[in-house]
Amino acid sequence: MKLVLVGHACWLLETADVRILFDPLLFDPNQADCYEVHPSRSVNIDALRDVQVVVVSHRHSDHFDLRSLAALSREAQVLCPQDTLLADTLRRLGFRSVRALGDWQPVRFGRTSLLATPSDNKVPELGFVVSDSVNAVWNQVDTQVSARTAQRVNAIHGRLDVVISPWQPLMELKFQLNEETGFPHRDYFDLLARARSSNARMLVPGACGFRYTSGGDWMNRQAFPVARDRFMDDLAAAWPHAPVQLEGMAPGDEIVFEGEEPVIRRQGSPIASSSSDDEDQRVAYCPVDPFASLYRNIRERDARACGIEDVIEDLDRFVRANWEDKSSALQRLRGWKVLYQLIVCFDDFNCFVHWDLGRTGERVDGNDTRATMTSIVSGRVLRLLFEGRCGWEEAYHSGECRSFQTVAAVSEREYAFPRPGDVEDLLRLRYPYFDCFEKVIDQEIAQWGAD
Repeated sequence: MKLVLVGHACWLLETADVRILFDPLLFDPNQADCYEVHPSRSVNIDALRDVQVVVVSHRHSDHFDLRSLAALSREAQVLCPQDTLLADTLRRLGFRSVRALGDWQPVRFGRTSLLATPSDNKVPELGFVVSDSVNAVWNQVDTQVSARTAQRVNAIHGRLDVVISPWQPLMELKFQLNEETGFPHRDYFDLLARARSSNARMLVPGACGFRYTSGGDWMNRQAFPVARDRFMDDLAAAWPHAPVQLEGMAPGDEIVFEGEEPVIRRQGSPIASSSSDDEDQRVAYCPVDPFASLYRNIRERDARACGIEDVIEDLDRFVRANWEDKSSALQRLRGWKVLYQLIVCFDDFNCFVHWDLGRTGERVDGNDTRATMTSIVSGRVLRLLFEGRCGWEEAYHSGECRSFQTVAAVSEREYAFPRPGDVEDLLRLRYPYFDCFEKVIDQEIAQWGAD
């Protein structure tokens, strides 16, 4: 058995008996040119035209892409949920063999079996367990997997070799519909809990490998609140003793099996390939600056090149001086294991610095998409705060300082997050509100004089 990630939720699974293509999404951009696969990729479509089986998990357009389906052989057997719209549309496209599956319905291809697994979501959708005589893979796609479903799959197959699991608590329409745009802790907890129910040798975060393009690219800062690396870190914290390998994959990566052990070959497939460049910044969560008026995602420079090394050194001294001080408010950030990131913005570049306050407290230059607390500030305002020439009213009301946090304490026994006001960002700790306020008053008295 072998699996190839073609991109997003599109996987090619091959056994000795059959080639199965899940949720074909072969072209970029896609979905009315509003989306493209992330990270950027290329696809050898000719190598997929003769697959024998096509699986469509549900009707959402990132899984049911008509242009991609039309590129495939009409001789392929197509499997889908019991959804009349899906089945009728597939037949209208010219597919001669369309089979709608019910929950727990099996299909066999020689020694290879496919089992449709149910979802607690409202739309008709399915996950799929594929097994041959040696290996078993559960592609959960977007399904909401109940504990009962996971128990039944484990009872049928025992320990699975690979589980492809949902991981991103998507917030696609929250901003557009004026709904709650804060970090979705409940949804994220549910995803971690469902992933923990998997009994597998390897777990791969699956689907949610897309980004918005064209005029909608501002939504990339709203829709994806969790970086994939953070999900894997949090899952490892919630599941510390599990004998499971957590692996992220990119288009063109493939999973092969050495006996029962799954092994990832990076960029090993001729079916697809992806850029080696780090593109995660393009989908980095930034709910306080969706239209990039301050943080513009442009060139990165270090603190010295930006002329703010003295300010960053001042912040670093503050962290080191208060690291062991039990009375310092910094201890709250330590207790919540905050990964704090400072983004300093200039017209033509940004400076990234972060401190892992839950572990070493050491300063690290550069971007980290796993950050759980972020301050975004213009170089101008940061300099004024450092020099005592600016209060927090000016900082915030000028629009040149913003912050947000996604802090959560994840462990085997709990998922907790701070109440509003429980934690304060590093800039506010280093330059306290009333200290700055008093300095500004002193300066204004000196400037305007007393009566």
